Amino acid sequence: SIKSPDNIVKLVDKNNINSFTGATNSYMYYESEVPAKNISTAMKIMKQSLFNPDFSQETFEKAKKDLKNELLTKQPSAYDNLKSSLYPETPSGYSTKDVLNNLDNVTLADVMGLHKYIVDNGGITFAASLPLETYPAIQSVVNQELSEIQPMKENHPIEFNDYTKIKKSAVIEDRKSGSAGMPRPIS
Repeated sequence: SIKSPDNIVKLVDKNNINSFTGATNSYMYYESEVPAKNISTAMKIMKQSLFNPDFSQETFEKAKKDLKNELLTKQPSAYDNLKSSLYPETPSGYSTKDVLNNLDNVTLADVMGLHKYIVDNGGITFAASLPLETYPAIQSVVNQELSEIQPMKENHPIEFNDYTKIKKSAVIEDRKSGSAGMPRPIS
């Protein structure tokens, strides 16, 4: 059974699957590199990851801790300042610092609500680069796996027109404020 996270890890290792599941504020995605002979297993893992994720409190807390560690050790980026300047106080303008400052306020119910919203509103698209000329049988495997997914509503991407027009060109500098050294991950 693919259902348990431990089984997914075993299947990923056994089948040489390199994958990543993620989400934005309007869609989810699953990226995978997999040998052609293991495409069915990768697609079963994709369906489990996208449609039946592990929403346990333990998994949620671990994910928040991992994200916090990743953001604390992330190199400073001028892109953060650019986004904050172009899209102040909007989701498009959140910097790493903004995310860190608000991460503790995110609840499991928030994540579950976003997941439901995305699934209910068609925020999942399947795109693949497959070696069909070399392995034509993959097409029927992919079609079979996709046929088991309930059709979704047509996806209408959210367009953000939340930028602030720049009246005058400016140079945005990225300067450290006060403390020296790199932040330490949470243990």
